[in-house]
Amino acid sequence: KDLNSDLKIIDFGLSKMFKPGKGGISKMQTKAGTVSNLYLCLNLIIANYISPEILAGNYDEKCDMWAAGCILYTLLCGYPAFCGDDDQEILRLVIKGKYDFDGEEWETVSKEAKDLIKHLICKPEKRLSAEEASAQVDEDVREGGQEREPAENQECEGSVKDSALL
Repeated sequence: KDLNSDLKIIDFGLSKMFKPGKGGISKMQTKAGTVSNLYLCLNLIIANYISPEILAGNYDEKCDMWAAGCILYTLLCGYPAFCGDDDQEILRLVIKGKYDFDGEEWETVSKEAKDLIKHLICKPEKRLSAEEASAQVDEDVREGGQEREPAENQECEGSVKDSALL
């Protein structure tokens, strides 16, 4: 509504303090136990922002970077990267990891912003960490963007096999 409106991020009810494990990676789990228990019993998962590795039950801090990419996508175009008629359909699309920049809303979005999204909504092994994403944004701002090896719209298929949720 107003370009100077505050943006507030809320609902940290299932959040957890991050403490890197050995090798800098700490596998995480929700307070409710398995994701399927959480989804079926509490129905608190926001399907548009959940990463495929959370659905598989094997995830680390980079799952938050997937969510950040999904939030950025939504902020830039006004609709989520993964749209469906219900949570089950959205989760199927999340697992495939397929999204696009086809709408007319994307015509005025910079190549650098799209590139950042491609480096956040992708397979975990290709996904930027928070530090890497911050450095990329800083570099893009300082230098007006630069050519990088493009991140392809990576499919996440195979991250979750025959999920009980789907």
